[in-house]
Amino acid sequence: MIPGRYNLNTFKQALSNPSMFFGEYSRLAPLFNAKIHNAIRSRPRIDVIQEDWDVLYILDGCRFDVYRDETDRCVESRYSPGAESREFMESCFCNGTLHDTVYVTANPHTPSTIGDGVFHDIVPLYETGWDEELETVPPEVVTETLISASEDYPRKRLIAHYMQPHFPFIGPQGRSLDQVGLPKGSFAESSPDSDQTVRNVWRNLQYGIGDVSREIVIEAYRENLQLAIKSVDRALSKVSGKAVITADHGNLIGEWTWPIPARGYGHDKGAHLDGVLKIPWDVRDFESRREIRSDPPQSSRSTDREYQDQLSALGYV
Repeated sequence: MIPGRYNLNTFKQALSNPSMFFGEYSRLAPLFNAKIHNAIRSRPRIDVIQEDWDVLYILDGCRFDVYRDETDRCVESRYSPGAESREFMESCFCNGTLHDTVYVTANPHTPSTIGDGVFHDIVPLYETGWDEELETVPPEVVTETLISASEDYPRKRLIAHYMQPHFPFIGPQGRSLDQVGLPKGSFAESSPDSDQTVRNVWRNLQYGIGDVSREIVIEAYRENLQLAIKSVDRALSKVSGKAVITADHGNLIGEWTWPIPARGYGHDKGAHLDGVLKIPWDVRDFESRREIRSDPPQSSRSTDREYQDQLSALGYV
């Protein structure tokens, strides 16, 4: 048994709620399939810092195929080094000093993953731009902050990390959903249909909770991506330099995984499958390059701030 997740209490809960067995099978089978896939196939993983760009737009949890369809562009693909934001950040950002780069980020994993002194500056929108009603940072907040940062830091590379299309879904279809999923705290403390929950529609589908269809959730996911793309397009018109749009990771949306037949949802750590690792690499036209130089970090951040509420809203416990 895994301490804190599987014990006598969870076994009793599962006996009274068979969907827990189904949900755990749906969660574990894709992870096992990912190990098999990685054993038989090697994917070159991207190091985004080493790529050629002046402004990097990161869409959180954005699948390559959905991005390609929504933009109707001939888009290249890359493979992410991680199945979740923390893995991506640790691999791409934590192996050196990036004093020529400013990171505008809505992702609340940032303070626990990236230490002081890595970037020239970090603009923490998970602190200043969080919308309490939406329980995320809206894309327009990231865009407006990026435009300001491009003026404040004219000789720096810029990274803008949007939270969309990652849920919570904030488009018309998305807001109509009962976005409820696994509970706060450990699996052992309450069942997947507990009243003490976080909003995680992928877990609802995985565990068979509620009556919302996979098709409706995918439509809400596409809405989130459309909102992000619209906001990024505004930034592209205002911020100079060679721009690339990519993602930190993708997301399983109910496709069948193999060799163990199971539908995959979300982007669990270790779920190194194509739907999670394959990300867009969309190089946009540009008129001029930014003149980049490295300078010492501008400010240090406190490392003892708590972001548990924001992470819970995004489905992390």
